[in-house]
Amino acid sequence: MSEIKTDIPLVDIHTHRMLSGVSQKNIVVFAESPGLIQRPPNSSGLYTFGFHPWCADRIDHMDIEKEFRARVGDPKLLAFGEMGLDHVCHVDFEMQKKIFISQLEICTQLQIPVIVLHGVRAHAEIIAILKQCKFQGAVLFHDFNGDRVAIRQLASLKNESLFSLGANLFRTNSAIVKSLSSLPYDKIFLETDDSARSIADVYQRFALVSGQKMIQVTETIYLNFKRMFPQWCDCSQI
Repeated sequence: MSEIKTDIPLVDIHTHRMLSGVSQKNIVVFAESPGLIQRPPNSSGLYTFGFHPWCADRIDHMDIEKEFRARVGDPKLLAFGEMGLDHVCHVDFEMQKKIFISQLEICTQLQIPVIVLHGVRAHAEIIAILKQCKFQGAVLFHDFNGDRVAIRQLASLKNESLFSLGANLFRTNSAIVKSLSSLPYDKIFLETDDSARSIADVYQRFALVSGQKMIQVTETIYLNFKRMFPQWCDCSQI
C-alpha cells in the first residue's frame, strides 16, 4: 500500500521491528523484553520495557526491581511492559501470575502512569489481578482481540483501559473486528508488533473495517497519543 499523505505522524505504539515506521516523522515505540527481544545497539527511539510471560520461568524477582528502577527517568521510556498472562504458551501459569504481580507491585511503588499488557485467553485473570492490586495507572492491552463481553468487563476496572490493535484487524472473523464498534475510539492505538506489515497498512486496514476516513483515523490516534504521552508530542501538530 502507498504511504499515507499527511503531516500528522503515524503512531506505532508497539513493535519488535525497527523498520516498522518507514517515515522518519512517525512515532515508533520498540517493545523490549529481556530474554525474548532486545533493543538494537545504539537505538535512540522510544521504547517500552517489561518481562514477557513467555519468559516467566527464566526471571529472577530481584532482577525485575533492579531493571525497572534503572530505567525510571529515562526520557525514551514510554511505559513498562509488555507484561501479563498467556494461557496458550507452555510456561507454568502460576509462575506467569507471580511474575506479572511482581511487575505490577513495582510499578505501583514507582507510580508508573502506563503499563503495556499481554493477554492471551486470560482477560478474566488479568482483570481479577488488576482489581486486587493497587496499581492506579492506565493499562494498554497490546494486540487486543477481546469480544464485547471482555470490553464490558474491562470497563469495570478502576484503571483507564487502552487498546492497541494490529494483526487481528486483518482476520475478518476475529473477535475485535466483530466488536470494534464497542471500543471507544479515544482509547485506541495501532501497532505492527512482529508483523512484516507497515504501520500505514495497519492504519488503512483499521479505516476500512471501522468505516472511517484515513484522515480521521490519523488524527484520532495522534490525539490519543498526545493525551496519554504529551511529553513526546510536537504540540504544533493538530
